[in-house]
Amino acid sequence: MERLSHDAYREEKGYGDNEVDFKMVDLAKGQNFSPSFLRLNPKGTLPALIVPIENTLPAEIESRYKAVTDTTAIVELLDRSRSAMSRTHTTSFASGPVLSPAMISLSGVSKTIIDVVHAGPASPELLFYMNARDSSTLQSVSKTVLPFLRGRCDALDHYLSDNKSSSISVSEKTKTFWLEKKRATEEMLIMMSDAGKADAELSDQFSIADIHIVAWLAWLIKLSGGNTTDNGADAIRKLERHVVGGFRLPKDAFPPSSQVPSSEGTTLMNPVAQAKLSIIWDNIKERPSWKKVYGGNA
Repeated sequence: MERLSHDAYREEKGYGDNEVDFKMVDLAKGQNFSPSFLRLNPKGTLPALIVPIENTLPAEIESRYKAVTDTTAIVELLDRSRSAMSRTHTTSFASGPVLSPAMISLSGVSKTIIDVVHAGPASPELLFYMNARDSSTLQSVSKTVLPFLRGRCDALDHYLSDNKSSSISVSEKTKTFWLEKKRATEEMLIMMSDAGKADAELSDQFSIADIHIVAWLAWLIKLSGGNTTDNGADAIRKLERHVVGGFRLPKDAFPPSSQVPSSEGTTLMNPVAQAKLSIIWDNIKERPSWKKVYGGNA
């Protein structure tokens, strides 16, 4: 999204192709953490616009450069640098319109909108990691995010190893930065790896946790007027009616019986979303231990 913002702005302002030199930085390979990139932008973030310092523009002076690393600041700079007042001797066909609001009141509204788009829960980077609505889409999203995180983690390991073997030499500040990013990436990697596992993968082996869930759930169903002969949907429906305040469990899971393997992955046959506890209840009821301990009634 950040790159698209800049491309659209460049076109709107009438910049020529020879006025902006693009360099691709592969985030999935951790190239934004390389020593050469960190010399330009110590934060290791994208986008980054490298621009000459104004008082070094004359031909007789050796140009010096600085990095602009904030999306909002980059767009504002592109707007100011291509106008009727521009002194940068651009070669494009037109100066381009001024896109910043002229009125102070509208400038405030514009800033608020831009801040909402780039900050907090709506930020493009956060949405990349959190682009899931339920357990099914979470598994799908993890297939995209996991290779990205693994590539980043591998790159950080490589940079740290090279620094340790003296193949490269960086400051302690950069080394600390790499370690912090590696730790954060590993935490995200663990979380997304767990999220990427299908529900069946996590529950196909009966565990000690299931023992507690069985007893707890059977007791709740009994208190709600149900018994062990109820199917999962009926048992959970009684539980929901028993709890005051319109209580409802999320219906965002599908039983294994509705999932059929295919060449394109698992597909759902006549799927009916159920509460996860409903599916657990139906599965547990089929176990010999359940039938022996609970018999016909909870």
